[in-house]
Amino acid sequence: MKRSGYSIIELLAVAVIVAALVSAALPSPDAFFSNQRVAAQGATLTGDVRYARSCAMETQVYHRLVFSGDKTKWIVQRYSDGSGNEKTGEVDSSDIGNTTGLSHYYEETNVKWQSVIDGAFREIEPTIELSFAPTTPRPIFFRPDGFLADSPTFTGAPIGITTAKFKSGPAEMQVDVTSAGAIESVEWFDENYGY
Repeated sequence: MKRSGYSIIELLAVAVIVAALVSAALPSPDAFFSNQRVAAQGATLTGDVRYARSCAMETQVYHRLVFSGDKTKWIVQRYSDGSGNEKTGEVDSSDIGNTTGLSHYYEETNVKWQSVIDGAFREIEPTIELSFAPTTPRPIFFRPDGFLADSPTFTGAPIGITTAKFKSGPAEMQVDVTSAGAIESVEWFDENYGY
């Protein structure tokens, strides 16, 4: 007597082979989440630069973007008179500080520079590496006329292109900040993911 059909062992063997092929063809969840984290971090920096520039032009008050020396966070601040009121015009020379080091600039409690973003600073996710070209930038000042400069004065030189690269695993995103405040973002994702 001849049987038709397949045995349970044959069906299980085929199911295992199909599952192995499908899992090899699909992207890993880690690559997907790396892509999303990098894109979100780049979009946050882009939004903060645009927001600071817009606020500086609208209020006619200097704003600044400062990265911490260890490249783990940044802060966006506005210049004030020390009691919370915005202070228009150029920044007092006594409030500019040491222009060669980042530690003086990155003071979350400085009463003359107050955070304008939700929370005191933006923290970079621990899984994301941040690098800059050419080097870690000095603070970027947003002048009331809309230009980004290296000092909070109208004679301050416009910044060159500052490039921030966010990287996590195979995912990378580049954000370019120019003296006109224009930001371009370029994303490189894991090729196996299909972006």
